[in-house]
Amino acid sequence: MNPKNAVFRKNHIQKKVRFNTLVMRKNYFVRILLLFYSIPPSFFVFILIVFVMEKPSYPILKMLINYSRKQNRQISTDKFKLHLLSNPSYPSIKSITDTLDYFSIPNIAAIIPKESLKELPKKFLASVEFDNQKHIAEVNVGYKSVNTYFDDGTKRKLTFDEFNKIWTGGVILIEQNEGKKFKKPYGKFYNPIIALILFTVLLFSVLLSQSLNAFIFTLLSISGLVIAYFIAREELGIGQPLTSKICNSTAINSSCNDVINSKSATLFGFISLSDAAVSYFLGTTLITSFLGFRTEFFLVLIIFSIPVILYSIYSQAFMVKKWCPLCLGISLIIILQFVLVISNYTYLKFNWGYNLLAFTIFSMIYFAWTNIKKVLEEKISLESSKQEFYKFKWDYKLFMEFLNKGKLKLPVETNNAHSITFGNPKANLIITGVTNPMCGFCSEAFKVYNQLLERYPNRILLNIVFNVAVNLENDNAKIAQKVIEIYKENQDEALKALQVWYQDRNLEKWQKKYGLPMQKEDLFILNKHYNWFIGNDIIYSPATIINSKPFPKKYNIEDLPMFIDHLLVTESREKNGPIIRKAQ
Repeated sequence: MNPKNAVFRKNHIQKKVRFNTLVMRKNYFVRILLLFYSIPPSFFVFILIVFVMEKPSYPILKMLINYSRKQNRQISTDKFKLHLLSNPSYPSIKSITDTLDYFSIPNIAAIIPKESLKELPKKFLASVEFDNQKHIAEVNVGYKSVNTYFDDGTKRKLTFDEFNKIWTGGVILIEQNEGKKFKKPYGKFYNPIIALILFTVLLFSVLLSQSLNAFIFTLLSISGLVIAYFIAREELGIGQPLTSKICNSTAINSSCNDVINSKSATLFGFISLSDAAVSYFLGTTLITSFLGFRTEFFLVLIIFSIPVILYSIYSQAFMVKKWCPLCLGISLIIILQFVLVISNYTYLKFNWGYNLLAFTIFSMIYFAWTNIKKVLEEKISLESSKQEFYKFKWDYKLFMEFLNKGKLKLPVETNNAHSITFGNPKANLIITGVTNPMCGFCSEAFKVYNQLLERYPNRILLNIVFNVAVNLENDNAKIAQKVIEIYKENQDEALKALQVWYQDRNLEKWQKKYGLPMQKEDLFILNKHYNWFIGNDIIYSPATIINSKPFPKKYNIEDLPMFIDHLLVTESREKNGPIIRKAQ
């Protein structure tokens, strides 16, 4: 060969090698850019799981919300949940009816003869009993069967005879709202369907761009990630009924919660089982998807995981002495991955660029997950503390202790010419509301009074006292005086005028509808009101009086509906001091 040609060929080969090396470097550089570009949508899938995770499963809450929406009732899930779970009698029927009453959802709880089952609406909540325990079930009566969703999260299709055997006859019925239909809220970004679609797209992208082995490995990793999700829920204390049935079996002496939260379930004293499982399976999913499937890397990774698997099995068998089906499922998936990798292994050749990126992914996932978990733990703890606080606050005995400490100097008067009352004059429970038309907070108080009056029109007497300066030039006095004028003519119209005012408190609009006061002698009534609340040292509004006792300042007026049923039962005119009533 010509020496010049040999030199030229040598130089050409060296340039090609340098070019290929540069391309490989650029390739890894591009992969790094793609990694940082692609991880956010991938983490979006992960965040979907996290947001689903932060919603603890409460089957009674779920069935109650579903039933309410089927009856065309719009409710706020978070507020509904807080009031139901904070009810001191939860999970009884009373806690359900109390919550429905609080949100002004018309309902009835009753005992129905079993032979009247087919006469009931097709959908209702029922009290059932099986295995010597009482349960709540959402019932959908069909033509030949009864579909039931129980408060333990299970669903069953029963015959009429089978349902009658467990049905106690107790029902909770919610009145159908015939007004505007409310649509069930869809499209929330944490919907599991979205996560399923994204994982499916991810799997098929791996199948189309890589080998069948990579697809199977990724499928196993996603399966492991699903199990890791349930393990994390158990660790956070928000397990689901389904996993409870799988995890808690006396036949095989299993308890996922005992194993997952045991001291032996942590690696090196600080890495929990959920941390390891989430980091491993989410990491292997992302690595396979974006960096490719390299058997030598995953072989070494799984070999290091085998001692952890053996320790986990040993811990369950000899230390905790209980089995964790979820943990065993994780172990089985890793073993299957090991079999897949070892069957396709040819030779050991490390790619350090690949390894560095893989380690970066694992590190990012671990630190991201542990920080997200801390936020979840704090949020769950805060939510639990909030529920316990309201359960304590809404304890009726505690409320009565505070209520009985107060007493008015002057009696509540409901029979004089200056009394403005609505409801049943013979009611044992008198709610006196000291209000000022221009007071913003009085709007919320009147809303509560009005709701209670609508709910119990024959059992409550609402007594309105105006806290206004007796001055014709004062807008407060003008509104109060006009209401008194209307009251003298028609009590229902006077109540409606108050409802209209406190709804938007638009003076010009209200006066255009009802006009200005014409009778100056009604100032005498306002003066009587003024003397009464001054005589009782009431210098603020709104102020609420329950019979002759001031509503405790430690409570908000929004708390009153939580105690109303107890007050209606226990309060009487003999217990609550001098109350002067309208002559009949």
